[in-house]
Amino acid sequence: MIKQHFFVAPAMSSESDVRAILDLVDSYPDALSAVNWDPGLIGQLDAARAGRSHLVPAGMDATSIRSQLWTIFTGRDGWLIATVAWLLSLFYGLGLIIFGAVAFFRARRASAEQRAQVDPGGALEVRRLRVTQYWEREAHVEQLAPGTSSISTTRFRLGITEAQTRDLSLNLGMAAVRTALPELAVRLANTRLTEESREIEKTIQLSNDRTGFYRRIALWRLVDAVSIEALMFRDGLQWMQRSTLKYYSSSSIATTFVDIARADI
Repeated sequence: MIKQHFFVAPAMSSESDVRAILDLVDSYPDALSAVNWDPGLIGQLDAARAGRSHLVPAGMDATSIRSQLWTIFTGRDGWLIATVAWLLSLFYGLGLIIFGAVAFFRARRASAEQRAQVDPGGALEVRRLRVTQYWEREAHVEQLAPGTSSISTTRFRLGITEAQTRDLSLNLGMAAVRTALPELAVRLANTRLTEESREIEKTIQLSNDRTGFYRRIALWRLVDAVSIEALMFRDGLQWMQRSTLKYYSSSSIATTFVDIARADI
């Protein structure tokens, strides 16, 4: 494992209950030993206990009636709605009356959603992000007779796709990796998660220079993996998988081989 980080995000499961987790930990501190006692995890639980959480930043406070009216009249909800709002406003201010009521209820809903994010008793999850790197063997194994050689060509996609980025952002509880949780985004930058995906072709020369032996050669590719898990309370504390992202950030290819005597084939 290369890195491990902890953070708090809006819950993705109806069974998520940060308050129950905090009550358990406060009553039985040793319960954390089942999910690894880590200073980062303890820090996030302390933050949740204090009622603090990371929020996705917005350009304007969505909980204000003014911002909701601005959204309606500037066409962000669609130009048809904006046109109707402006036309009705020209007749005795009907547009402001009608859409003002709409803005009021939308602002109340936004405020309730925001409170749910900052209230440790609300729908929140403590999650951990684990970045690992390992070598993965290709399924095909090349076998070469004594004194022969061959060229092996492998194709794979380097970097992560836009769909993978969206899935990662969703499970991080943010609108975009670069814009929300800036401190976490900076840490993730070193894992090259924002590079564009592209397909590459890699060619490698294989040979068997040992007389009297066949050589079986395996190809290995360097894999980066990002997993996101949520801390849940189900018969004790345990980590539940939320998302797993696997991609290739390097075009490096390694080989291993085993020589087998002719008589053993």
